[in-house]
Amino acid sequence: MSIRLLLCISLLVLASCNNAVYKSRTAKSTEINGPGIIQLPVVADLNVRPAKVSFTVDDKRKSLNLRQLKEAAIAGALQEQKADVLVEPTFSIDSRRGMNTVTVTGWPADYARFRNMDTTDIRLVEAGSLYKAQTNTTLADVEKPRKRKGGILAVVITGVIVLLTILASPT
Repeated sequence: MSIRLLLCISLLVLASCNNAVYKSRTAKSTEINGPGIIQLPVVADLNVRPAKVSFTVDDKRKSLNLRQLKEAAIAGALQEQKADVLVEPTFSIDSRRGMNTVTVTGWPADYARFRNMDTTDIRLVEAGSLYKAQTNTTLADVEKPRKRKGGILAVVITGVIVLLTILASPT
């Protein structure tokens, strides 16, 4: 009887193992607009580096959509170059056997010389020389739990051993 109990407990222990790993990075921003809020306009210089860079992300687990892969590629390029923004990013997407690979190419840039807007900046805005760049403000890197391929096999083998032990033991 104790062998049966030991085998049942070992079956339950093996079936309950889980090595899930979750990782996430996000960045959020908010606009300051609303009644009673007075803000001073701030401008900054954008120092664009002369060398174009590339970064590639692939989805081996086939768990991310293209938007998430593009964001992950931009985040990887920015992190690798220690840059604030990627100017004029272009994407190359390769899909083979259901696995997507995204490569982003662009110029890394850094914000510098933050200052309050002065009269020269106002003239540029009025002339239409400045425009608000369309940027992505949320960058996500999500890693889903790895599927355990050997877990089911271990449970089945243990179950067969328990069954054979029960059938072979004299009652």
